[in-house]
Amino acid sequence: MPGTLVRDSNATNLLTGSTLNAAGTTTSTAVQIDKPGEIQFVLTTGTVTGTSPTGDFEVKGADDSGMSTNVVSYGRFSQRDTTDGVTKYLRARVDSKYVQVTVILGGTNPVFTGSTLYARMPNDRRTQITTSA
Repeated sequence: MPGTLVRDSNATNLLTGSTLNAAGTTTSTAVQIDKPGEIQFVLTTGTVTGTSPTGDFEVKGADDSGMSTNVVSYGRFSQRDTTDGVTKYLRARVDSKYVQVTVILGGTNPVFTGSTLYARMPNDRRTQITTSA
């Protein structure tokens, strides 16, 4: 598909603002969805290190960028091993104006270097996010 690499390189990573190198809970920056509707979230883990590292990535939506009005969960990704470069998909009907990701890392010294999470139209690689909130 022409132009796909350019779109991918300009896409907003939903994990921006998350700390992916320490056990505990972290939250990404809220981003605005351009066209609410059927969305496919694509999580790709980069290099995973640590002792028994685990990662739960929950996609949440809200009507405001502060993520306080009509908050809903659109689903969760789980990573339970040290396999690098794993890609997982989650489809959801998104009716919220903003989305963000809450990440819970477990294990000893877990690190998820280079991990990305993008929102795309199903069966298409076009990004559905414009700017960070």
